[in-house]
Amino acid sequence: MIRASRRAPRALGLALAFCAGILWAEFGGAQSPAVWIPPPPPPAPPVGGAADEVPPAARTAPAPAPPAESEPVAYRGAIVQTLDKITGRVRQLVIEVDQTQRAGLVAVTLRACRARPDDNLPDSAAFLEVNEVRGEDGTLRRLFTGWMFASTPAASALEHPVYDVWLVACNTSSRGSSR
Repeated sequence: MIRASRRAPRALGLALAFCAGILWAEFGGAQSPAVWIPPPPPPAPPVGGAADEVPPAARTAPAPAPPAESEPVAYRGAIVQTLDKITGRVRQLVIEVDQTQRAGLVAVTLRACRARPDDNLPDSAAFLEVNEVRGEDGTLRRLFTGWMFASTPAASALEHPVYDVWLVACNTSSRGSSR
């Protein structure tokens, strides 16, 4: 059995106080006079008459205009990938709007796909409905409904113990094929 010394808590407290004092002095606490640097003086006003005076428009430059946000463009299809975690099989589905593609027991329906133009940050978003096909009669169990983003798939991910589904990109030339 290890016995703790009575001095251990006090030594630990002193060490923490010492470190805190150093950090306090280093990052904004008491500054020594040898290290302190005064702020620069304000600029002097212009000397002279009207010829030396700066016009008011030149004194304050207008702020640059923020970049124009363009509206996302609607696409006819999307590229979606699925992963079967049990078999390790990855499938790429090319889906048209309002159509359903199956990958194993997962049925993915694309309702809309939007992306920003190439001049902005490229980001695709698709409204997907993901269903699991169950039983002999083919009943569907809804796994996911919502927007998925290609740049951040974890923002709205499908959480399922067997399947992963994520958006790759919006697609203009959809053919409804899968690999």
